[in-house]
Amino acid sequence: VYEGFAELIVPLIADQPFFHSLTVEGGARYSKYEVEGGGSNDAWTYKVGASWEPVDSIKFRGNYARAVRAPNIGELFTPRN
Repeated sequence: VYEGFAELIVPLIADQPFFHSLTVEGGARYSKYEVEGGGSNDAWTYKVGASWEPVDSIKFRGNYARAVRAPNIGELFTPRN
């Protein structure tokens, strides 16, 4: 497995009326899976999100992500029926 990833969190507003904090975030990951005799596969996954704190004691968060999983040994080498 070869992988690389990056994440970024950006604060947009802080300590303003109705905006104790407002941030956005994003991330991406590239994965390449190689199996001897089984070939190789690659995949991109990502996430985006935001959080808003109107006051110090309340936080609202939202995220969207795309994720994949690597096949297990049985899925890689079992013939299809």
